[in-house]
Amino acid sequence: MSDNRTTNLIIPWGSLPDEILTNIFVFLPIKSIIICTSVSKAWKSLIKNPTFISTHLHHSLNKNQNLLFFRLRSQNQKEFYALHNEDDADFTQHARFDYPFHASDLVPHNKKCIVVGSCNGLLFLSNFFHAAPNNGFCLWNPCVGKLLKLPSPNVTYATHGAFRGSSGFGFDPKTKDYKVVSVVTLLENFDLEKTRPQVEIYTLSTGQWRMLRTGLAPICVLLQNGPQTFINGALHWVAFRDSDNYFHNFVLIFDLGDEVFHEILLPEFPDFFGASDSIQRALGFRRNGEVMLQLDGGRLISLDLETGEFKDLRIMGYKKTIVDYYVESLVLLDKSANSKDTY
Repeated sequence: MSDNRTTNLIIPWGSLPDEILTNIFVFLPIKSIIICTSVSKAWKSLIKNPTFISTHLHHSLNKNQNLLFFRLRSQNQKEFYALHNEDDADFTQHARFDYPFHASDLVPHNKKCIVVGSCNGLLFLSNFFHAAPNNGFCLWNPCVGKLLKLPSPNVTYATHGAFRGSSGFGFDPKTKDYKVVSVVTLLENFDLEKTRPQVEIYTLSTGQWRMLRTGLAPICVLLQNGPQTFINGALHWVAFRDSDNYFHNFVLIFDLGDEVFHEILLPEFPDFFGASDSIQRALGFRRNGEVMLQLDGGRLISLDLETGEFKDLRIMGYKKTIVDYYVESLVLLDKSANSKDTY
């Protein structure tokens, strides 16, 4: 007589192969993954491994969860950050983060730190203005609560005096590393027709700054703390130079892989930009091709360039509002933060 009884096999979690655990973890919400690091040393080691962090990022990028990052101000003028799901018909808010510095962390120049860009779930904060005694740069992953304060670059107001400049942040696809770029023009003995900016590069893997070879940067000036855009492995700024007593504006591009500069002309704006006095500025493009605009008074709209139809995003912007693509990631989880976690 055959035995029809079923034997229940219980496999301890601790004995599961790393491949199976990885396939489980990548589908969990980030806060649940963080909690899993406290379950055992083996899980913590697996989750904080750079290979898993890279695998999780690749999975997040392929989820097609289209999030837009907004830097905004509340009614009491406090800066905050919001993620909105642009695939949602109501453009609902996915998450909200407060300013990352605690009161005990604030020193006078840090009060001016603002988010100027994002890449792979990391937000780049800068207080890049010419009177700062030490230029403050930070990388922040609000999803994992890590804030990494970067060392001061070699060129600061304290070391070289007043300057004009800007900074940028992105991912080098060649070395698989994150880079911060500081581009400054010293105002001492400044000559608009001869002076080249000084360029420094910080790499996350080394934790150090290094100077770019003199002469690689073209003769030009970047807008002071002007906006930057990272796309296709390169940083983009608006720059200008004096040409035949005429200020010529163009887009300055820095390739993070080859570490060389390029230039392109500014695009021609459609006629309706000049025809409407209510449009204050363009903020960026949505994945569906619509352009996001800020109107006088701060209201944000999304405009279809082909039909001319617009949609009220029901978000109020301000003078320094920025919009960027965002993906939730675990980048920085394996790094030792040099400030208190923000969870």
